[in-house]
Amino acid sequence: TFHGAHVDTIHVRSVLDLMSQEIGNKTVLDCCRGTEDYYASLAAARFCLVPRGLSSWTNRLYEALHAGCVPVILSDHLHLPFAEVIPYELFTIKWPESLVRSLLTYLESVSDEDWGRMQR
Repeated sequence: TFHGAHVDTIHVRSVLDLMSQEIGNKTVLDCCRGTEDYYASLAAARFCLVPRGLSSWTNRLYEALHAGCVPVILSDHLHLPFAEVIPYELFTIKWPESLVRSLLTYLESVSDEDWGRMQR
């Protein structure tokens, strides 16, 4: 479940909730941010979702990077710090909000080799 009250994120978050129901036997993180379980789950994940928050940046990006999972940025308006010198495209996936319904299919298609390159 993804929590938030920002009006523009309601569509993305509702689709993410639907996706979590369609995942089947894959693990879906449904716990509180800031707990030990949350950080352990991030560390065990291949991909960490980084939905837009209330501002033009979010701590979820830093949490994902710290945990070692590949951040999947779900925001058309997220401003990445130092983007002119940090090649984010090498270690993140930036996914358009309008295509969030096809995200799961895309993530399942990422090869182990491509994931390993991004995860380093």
